[in-house]
Amino acid sequence: MSIAFTVDYEVQAKQGDRSFYNQRLGRVMHFPDAKVVRNSDALVALCAQHVPAKPMEGPVALSLAFTFPWPASMSRRKREQCRGWKSTKPDLDNLEKQVCDVLQKAGFFLNDSQIAMKTTSKRYGDRHRLTVDLGPIHQTTETYTNGKDENAQLPLLV
Repeated sequence: MSIAFTVDYEVQAKQGDRSFYNQRLGRVMHFPDAKVVRNSDALVALCAQHVPAKPMEGPVALSLAFTFPWPASMSRRKREQCRGWKSTKPDLDNLEKQVCDVLQKAGFFLNDSQIAMKTTSKRYGDRHRLTVDLGPIHQTTETYTNGKDENAQLPLLV
């Protein structure tokens, strides 16, 4: 059972926790940035209608596509040069962390450590958008030849 959906929403990159020294307790306290928490909660609500009845178990394959609006300052020539790929902030790995945590919190899978295969892209488009494709990895394998190892195994998606 594979799940695919698109959400028109600007995903905030997950950043490290904020820290401060609490003199009363005599230790450093850590807390997440409020803006990131609000973004996460809103994204959980938007993804809620796509949550399966039961969380996925076993290895999972995840495909994410982040779309950002074209900057007004980018000329047509620059747009053609980059071919739609976004190579500026936010970092792709921080966006992935935020979405993986949201999918776990929403109940798509038990733990984000189940993600055994992941494909992610970051592009320019007409507006902010997140496209998610999630599914279990089939437990059987198919033999393929990669030129080096005749007995190499490749997992199949259901």
